[in-house]
Amino acid sequence: MKSIKNFRRTIFFLFASVFLFPIYALSYQGFDIQVLDSEESDADGFIVVGYNGQDEIVTVPKEIGGIPVIEIGDRAFSENRLASFVIIPEGVEKIGLRAFYNCANLEIVKIPESVTEIGQNAFEHSEKLKKITLPSKLKTIEENLFANCYSLSEVKLPEELEKIKERAFAHCENLVDITLPSSVSEIEQGVFMDCPKINVKVSALNENLRAIQQGKGLISKDGKKLVAYFGTKSYLIVADNFTKIGAFAFYENKSLRKIEFPRTVKTIGKDAFKGCENLKDVVVENISAWNKIDFENQDANPLMYAENFYLNGEPVRALAFGESITEIKDYAYSGCKSLLGVSFEKNLASIGKEAFADCKNLTYIKNLKPGVKIGENAFKNVSIFVESQNAFRDDGMNINSASEIDAPETYVENRNENESEKIHESAVGNEENEFEAENAVFKSPDETTKINEDTKAADSDYEKLIFEEENDIPLETDFDEK
Repeated sequence: MKSIKNFRRTIFFLFASVFLFPIYALSYQGFDIQVLDSEESDADGFIVVGYNGQDEIVTVPKEIGGIPVIEIGDRAFSENRLASFVIIPEGVEKIGLRAFYNCANLEIVKIPESVTEIGQNAFEHSEKLKKITLPSKLKTIEENLFANCYSLSEVKLPEELEKIKERAFAHCENLVDITLPSSVSEIEQGVFMDCPKINVKVSALNENLRAIQQGKGLISKDGKKLVAYFGTKSYLIVADNFTKIGAFAFYENKSLRKIEFPRTVKTIGKDAFKGCENLKDVVVENISAWNKIDFENQDANPLMYAENFYLNGEPVRALAFGESITEIKDYAYSGCKSLLGVSFEKNLASIGKEAFADCKNLTYIKNLKPGVKIGENAFKNVSIFVESQNAFRDDGMNINSASEIDAPETYVENRNENESEKIHESAVGNEENEFEAENAVFKSPDETTKINEDTKAADSDYEKLIFEEENDIPLETDFDEK
């Protein structure tokens, strides 16, 4: 078999070098070409590596001198300012990286069924591209494939498509309807980021995904995982049917200002809230449930970006972890700007990696005993006053001495329980709550106990992330916070 292939390759090169190269000098009717020879493939042919013609309607040759054109190379048409309609012939198997990048006048590209691979950024910034049909054997849409194609309004996805990579359709502001076929099982971050008109539909045969919120979100088929939300609502309430927020679910969502979590959420995936720069308020129903969440990294925690952390409308300023709490999980309160102090009890065994990292206003900690396992960077970028007879220093902490900083009166050992400590009603009397009455939310007497007035401006722009089981029509309601 190998000898046959070598014989074919020898004949091919003899023909190309003797009859073609001298005549065309690697150029043919405005196309720059190269010989494509792959040791890993039986395919021998030409690759189009450039186009310098002046035509508005461009037809790529199917063959040159009897030898097939089998690839549109990297950047072959990149930055072309003339072509508006490009026809790629049957037999071409691959379109390379940035092949049609920033083609100023390109409106239509006809892609044959023979294409099985299209490189990343292939059509990025082709701002006049209006519609496209992708070949049926394409299994992956690469990252940034159609990013910033502002005129793109219609895309037909192939039935064998399995994966859509990050930012594939980002900033396609006129893209309206798109249907994910039954074969799609994975979409990455920011696929439909900043697509305000998007209405994503999912094939009824898809066993992994379904759409919610009039096509503004995707959830798992069983309704337990929020896969992605790409809507523009500023205030979201996560319904209690969700146990998991997927990786990149809210990736770079610039509209999100306020989000509420039920106690049912158990896991929040990698970078779920990364880049949510305008997020202001995070509201939780139950602190004990929040303490149990597995965050896959720091940017999975919305507190990294939020200014305020609320427990049922009351600001969380300090937390007392009761005797039943033996573990503070990785990233649990990472980035929490409103947290001023924490108190632990004797049964605490470990504080996870970056658990309180970047809590820049955290200035007081009580009862942190020697022997507690402290994860890497658990208190990174935090200056802490430790009230303990056995205060100690650790690599992950910057602990100030008592002489350097005075403990706030609210947190001193002999504080008046009735005046300075408030136990939120939702944190007690609940069999599921491990904190019980010991889990306190502290606040100074003069602190407001309600959400700041300036956060209510966005509340009319409300959406509850939920779906009706019977017909899968999402519930969307006007909201007026009392």
